[in-house]
Amino acid sequence: MTRGRPPLRAVILDFDGVVLESADIKTEAFGWVFRRRPAHLQRIVDYHRRNAGVSRFSKFEHIQRVILGSSYGPSERRRLGAAFARYVRRKVMAAPLVPGALGFLKTYHGKVKLFVVSGTPARELREIVRGRGLRSYFTSVIGTPPEKTAALGRLLRRHRLRPAEALYVGDAVGDWRAAAHCRVPFVARIPARRRSVFPKGTPRASDLRGVGRWIERFRSISLNEEAQ
Repeated sequence: MTRGRPPLRAVILDFDGVVLESADIKTEAFGWVFRRRPAHLQRIVDYHRRNAGVSRFSKFEHIQRVILGSSYGPSERRRLGAAFARYVRRKVMAAPLVPGALGFLKTYHGKVKLFVVSGTPARELREIVRGRGLRSYFTSVIGTPPEKTAALGRLLRRHRLRPAEALYVGDAVGDWRAAAHCRVPFVARIPARRRSVFPKGTPRASDLRGVGRWIERFRSISLNEEAQ
């Protein structure tokens, strides 16, 4: 037990790359949606990777206006969003769970509140979580809008959580920034043999088994008591 820290009451998980091995699917989707612009494709994919965790619609606008020099109005937003969602849903429904994910959810469900906060559009996210049979593990599943920082702050207020009573697990710098802004402790999920994009000293784990060990070592938590 770590002195001076309150008991852990909530674990907040990003979804793609933290619960499902689906982060690379979003990269593939950007390549597929803009496949007819091959001269710009590498720049588009690089932009997406640098802004992992940001809403796809914010990325679409930047790609259209800045990279492609094209217009971006409601019709383009709908067209790009629909094409992206079709590609992602088919792939994500077949994606494997991150190692240790199901065991992690079973272990901590009922012991702390579990949440998803993701950059995926809210309706699509809820459908995927439900379709993968995971909805019952989570107190709430939160997608965009709003962006992650606002969503995380709203979650803390709604559930009357102090930042130190929560832990956010993410795989993107955008996740880390949201946690830092809201003063929530953060653990980075970095798959084995993948380079870290996080600031030096950021706690890390290669999968959710590692996150569980981090919780047990560094947080004060009683697994004999249900979350209040």
